[in-house]
Amino acid sequence: MAAWFVGGLGTLLAGWLGYRELGTSITDVAIWVGISNAVALVGGLLTLQLEKISWIKETLLAGTFRTWVFIVCFYFGFLLILIPELREVRALAWMTPPLLMSTGLMINPLFGPIQDQIVRNAQRRTRLKTLAAKRQAML
Repeated sequence: MAAWFVGGLGTLLAGWLGYRELGTSITDVAIWVGISNAVALVGGLLTLQLEKISWIKETLLAGTFRTWVFIVCFYFGFLLILIPELREVRALAWMTPPLLMSTGLMINPLFGPIQDQIVRNAQRRTRLKTLAAKRQAML
């Protein structure tokens, strides 16, 4: 519930600041919010998948700080690639807080269920491998 509240507040704040301070249309700000949510979702899921690869976990994502640096670089890198208007320092400064807040919109309906499905699939694969090994041992 808190994620929805913060996400909605961030979206409203992004619309207000984008329109009032940057002179951007509400449609453009809505697209920015969508891009922000998509990039955050992909960045979170990519990070979780990369942590399964041992050499990446030991080098690139070793520890909480490095993991957060990776996520932040991924998020802002793709945000600046996909939204050229944010390459201006003033626009980036005004829009960073509300766009980050708006990512709460994708946590409940998307990130959680996708992550749950990934975990279920991994557990199913492990269970099938265990059963196959037991069958093989019985023969």
